[in-house]
Amino acid sequence: VGVRACQKGRADVDLFEDRVDDLTRVRVDEEDVVVTEMLQVVPDDRMDLGVELAVTTEVERTETMAENVGGVLPGVGDLADEWIVVGAHLDHLGMGYFGSRSGPGELHPGADDNASGSAGLVLLADKLSRSFADSGEPRRSILVVAFSGEESGLNGSRHYVEDPIVPIENHTLMINWDMIGRIENERLNVSGVDTGEGLRTFLEGFYDDSGLDIVVPDRMSGASDHTSFYRKNVPVLFSIIADFHEDYHTPQDLVWKINRVGAVKTVRMY
Repeated sequence: VGVRACQKGRADVDLFEDRVDDLTRVRVDEEDVVVTEMLQVVPDDRMDLGVELAVTTEVERTETMAENVGGVLPGVGDLADEWIVVGAHLDHLGMGYFGSRSGPGELHPGADDNASGSAGLVLLADKLSRSFADSGEPRRSILVVAFSGEESGLNGSRHYVEDPIVPIENHTLMINWDMIGRIENERLNVSGVDTGEGLRTFLEGFYDDSGLDIVVPDRMSGASDHTSFYRKNVPVLFSIIADFHEDYHTPQDLVWKINRVGAVKTVRMY
């Protein structure tokens, strides 16, 4: 029996001729709704029994402490009270007991997802701190933050937007990097260009100088930490590789496969 989704006490259940050994992604959302995703290839030869099954279950919560890690580059002058957030999530799947595309029990390093974005934050923070050191020109304050708990439901960013370091209305832009380490053919996806007035036009010059082939989708893409800010009406920009690889959410997402040059080009563009 493979439980595909259980919501408010009702479950949709599939019966297969082949036994399903692992249901490797089970999560409970903020409304105590159990959501289970089947990560195996589902056989086509299902048995249609012509009946409905009711499944009753109990939800047991286990708390895990996690921390967002951030640093502030203070603004100057009249713009100092306006804030830009540059974020990336620092967590991954551990031993793959949820979210894995290949099953649990083996370390999932997450070199692209999302050590690449986290490393980009460190690079950007160092670059900006040195460039701002002797500058007194008016500028916005910048929060560089690595969010925790993204893989299990955007937990770190959802917590931040509910309890930000300054009022959420003072946040003028959120930039999110999630998987910028495996760029192929110089292709980088940038979405959110229409979430802020004038963003699309403003960014075009930076695209031209980036050395990257920027792919701008017609609508917002990706359910990553920028989503938490977008839901609070904060303009967002989200960068991710334009071409997904087969190592996504598997133990094969390894550091030696990282395209460091492409990742650095992404950071420099911003």
